[in-house]
Amino acid sequence: MAAHGNSAHIYRLEDGKFRLTFVYKSPSGGSVLSEIGDFTRWELQEWLKDHLHPSTDLDDLLTSFEKQTESTVALGVTLLRTHFEDGQLVKSPASIEDVCQWTGEYQQRYFGDRKITLIAEVIANKHLKGTACFSPTLPDGGAITVSSELLQFQSALRISLLHELIHANLFVSGKHDPDNDHGEAFKAEVKRLMNLGAYDPLL
Repeated sequence: MAAHGNSAHIYRLEDGKFRLTFVYKSPSGGSVLSEIGDFTRWELQEWLKDHLHPSTDLDDLLTSFEKQTESTVALGVTLLRTHFEDGQLVKSPASIEDVCQWTGEYQQRYFGDRKITLIAEVIANKHLKGTACFSPTLPDGGAITVSSELLQFQSALRISLLHELIHANLFVSGKHDPDNDHGEAFKAEVKRLMNLGAYDPLL
């Protein structure tokens, strides 16, 4: 894996496709990752075009992927894309890559860059009880799941990520009972983040 920052982990499958996982890794070794999917060579090339430095020789890179079972390549910082809608320039909905990067950046900035492993998922809202949730599925972390409907509302999405990161970090530090979701420890963390200005650009 890359030392820190964004990277793509590519696993070559027996059917000739490539399984791509997006990874944000912090300096402490904490990580946020999401399996993007299984791509053909052409689909992988198209995805990489949007995430690699333009000077990268894609053909050489893809050829190297075909010679190895597993490969990792460093990526740039993801940026929200824009498009025209009814004649006005608007931001495109956030992607799962944005979710990983923002989650990793918030973890690093507001939670002491604790070594934690988080899996980011996006599912349809009808399968969630709320807009997002944290599931403690790993000894050092778990899964943060967000509603697909939330992706078009950047500020609400980021507030939800901060909320779920509080749950995740309380769980990892052993200060959180998953059955007592929003007790005093949780409220104290919300106040701490407010004092640090985490919500200022979002409200």
